[in-house]
Amino acid sequence: TEIKNGTRKKISINHKTSSLKTLFNWAEAHEIIPENPLKRLKKLTENDSNVKIRYLTNDERTRLFNALDDRESHLRAARQRTLDGGHRQYLAPLDGVFADYFKPLIILALNTGIRQNALFSLRWDDIDLEHTTIHLRAQNAKNKKNDFIPMNKTVSETLIKWREQSDLNNPLVFPSPKTGEKLDN
Repeated sequence: TEIKNGTRKKISINHKTSSLKTLFNWAEAHEIIPENPLKRLKKLTENDSNVKIRYLTNDERTRLFNALDDRESHLRAARQRTLDGGHRQYLAPLDGVFADYFKPLIILALNTGIRQNALFSLRWDDIDLEHTTIHLRAQNAKNKKNDFIPMNKTVSETLIKWREQSDLNNPLVFPSPKTGEKLDN
């Protein structure tokens, strides 16, 4: 149970009392007890778990994208060194807009707010470039409801470029480069 200022948070108390009320309701329905003693108990007002949204500052955003660009440059240089050394001739040069899935995945996360599991589960048939929406399937969403996320220009351009260099036989937008299956971290 979460503790704030030496006391239990109201949301935790409500969760536990709700479970206890359910137990008493079952006992009453099966005539184990004559009446649920918590029947009239009201929930506490949950105002102690306010979520604070934090956005990247312009400086942090600039540093992040500089680091992503540096990473891509290092990946391309390492691949070229391998090819120049005559090793692993089956490797292709990294000629696409992106060196790998990482930068487009970060761009989508920052611009849509889609959570990690939903991003890892995203399929190409969830992407509607014509109507610039992304379908989040209920089984991948935190709230277990279907949702449609609008794309801004950055997201749609990123997805168009990423699709051009992706394996079109794989339904996942961001498959694992090792297994081709869903990413796990």
